[in-house]
This record gives sequence, structure tokens and C-alpha cells, in this order.
Amino acid sequence: MPDCNSGVLASDLAGNLYINPSYLQTRERINYLIRNYLSAGILYSHLHNFYTSLKTPYSTHHHQSLNWQNINFKQVIGVSSDLFLNKIITAAKLEMKCHDSETEIRAYLQAVNPRMSCFLESISPPSKTKSMFNRTSRSKEYKESDLFRKIYQRLTAKELNIQYGSVKTYKLKGHLKEEIYNNALNNIVDQWNAISTYIWLMAHSTGELQELMLQPLQNEVNYLAKFWSISCWAFSNSFISSLQKRTQKLTDLIRREEKQEKQKNEILELNSALHFVEVTFTFTSVMMQLYQWHKTLDDTYLENLFSCPSNLGQTN
Repeated sequence: MPDCNSGVLASDLAGNLYINPSYLQTRERINYLIRNYLSAGILYSHLHNFYTSLKTPYSTHHHQSLNWQNINFKQVIGVSSDLFLNKIITAAKLEMKCHDSETEIRAYLQAVNPRMSCFLESISPPSKTKSMFNRTSRSKEYKESDLFRKIYQRLTAKELNIQYGSVKTYKLKGHLKEEIYNNALNNIVDQWNAISTYIWLMAHSTGELQELMLQPLQNEVNYLAKFWSISCWAFSNSFISSLQKRTQKLTDLIRREEKQEKQKNEILELNSALHFVEVTFTFTSVMMQLYQWHKTLDDTYLENLFSCPSNLGQTN
């Protein structure tokens, strides 16, 4: 039953659903999503099934059973339609950027370790393994799984056109390790950016619209848990120090955008100001969760997980 005194309508994937959520209530929803979909238990579960999941890493897209006709702006809560659409566009661009980054690092690895290249391909979501080295002719399957474009089209009745990035083919120059190292850092930052954006979108939506974004979130969390762990095992502690610097740069960029927005508007609307605060809060909360989980990763555990081919299918 709705709680009229507290403003709670019901509950959804982000916890309590409020009539007109305040900033603190939106933070509550963001924290709920992080606790439920980015917990240490979930992150570890992706590592425990690391090898066994390679055969069937992802379930069938559940969005195919949802009623797309029910999706409308009434399922957007706490923000304007324009702001929500702007974030949908951001999510679509991030999805493409993550795909390009993952494809590029596999191309690097192909030059020195084809087995690891295929290995990384197998842990990517199905939508990300199509046309691995040919971004100019994307498959029908990939287009069908591009949910954010479809969401945009459903909400606006317009097609969202985004220019695809170009993935470079690696040519051996003697600096392969450094390039893989930097690409791995960029890959994790892109994943963090995407996960944070998906969580923000889910905190500001409900119903079928919110449910549609659950699978992209779960897929990115799955991939990030695996790729984060591989990178830490391969590059040791220096990787985390470099990652902290990269993530701080992105957080600083968000804050600079907030200041620029304030300069454009002498009288800044409260909702606009809170939007930037929410985004910064989401990004920092997601990374804090990942760092807390990272502290529990044991070097021996990672060594046993990634260095021994005999462990295939035997993790639990």
C-alpha cells in the first residue's frame, strides 16, 4: 500500500518509489541500487564462475518479454524529460565507447597472445562480440541489443544517430605493454562511467523503462569485475594507483562542468544544481564500492584464478 505520509508510492528496482523524490530520497535510491547490484558478493560471484561462465556467460535478453508500448515519460521521476533524454544519449555513447575500448585491447593482445584475446572476447556481453574488428558493418544482433537507442526512439519517436568510433588495428612498435596498460585503464574508467550513468538513470525511472536498463547494468558489472581483476593480477598494485588518478580526473571534469553551468546561469535552478551533485555522488559512490571490494581481493586468490589453466571449470 502507498504510504501517503512519507510520499512513498510503492517500490521498484531502486527501492522506495517516491511521488516527488527529494535529493536525499534520490540518494537513497542510488545507494539501494549500488548495494543490490554492485555488492562485494555479486562482484565475487562473477569471479567464482569465471571459467564456467565462458560457455554461457549471459542469459537471454529479458527485455524482449517487456511491453515496449508501456514505456513513456510518465516513468521518468525526479528530473525533466530533456535531462533524462540527455542521459540516455550519454548512455548510448558510453556503450559504444566501452565496446570500442574492449575491441581495441583485444586487438593489442592478438599481436602477442591470441589465446588471451579470445579469452577477453568470451567474457564480453554478446552484443559486444559481434563484428569484433569491423566496426563499419555492425550486425543485426548488435543493433537489436542497443537498448538506449531503442529507448530514445520509443520516447521521442525519433532515431538517435551517433557516429561510431574507429578501432585501430595494432601494429607492433615495441611499446605493446604500455599501450595495453593504458588501454586497460581507459577501459575500466569507461566501464565505471557507464555503470554510474546506468545507476543514475535507474534511480530516475520506474516500471518497464527502469527494467530495460537492468541488463546493461548487470552485463557491465559482470565484465568490470572480471576485467578489473585480470588487470590487477597482470599489473599489480601500480595499476590501482594509476586508476585512482584517472578516476579523479573524470570526477574533476564533472565538477568543472557544474561550475561552467553555474557561470552560464546567474540564477541557477535548484534542480539543475542538484543534478550535478547527484551525478558526482553516483560516480564517487560506485568507485568507493569498487575500491572497498578491491581491498578484499587476495593476491593468492587472483594468482590461482588466472595463472593456472588446470583451474578451468573448477572455481567455486
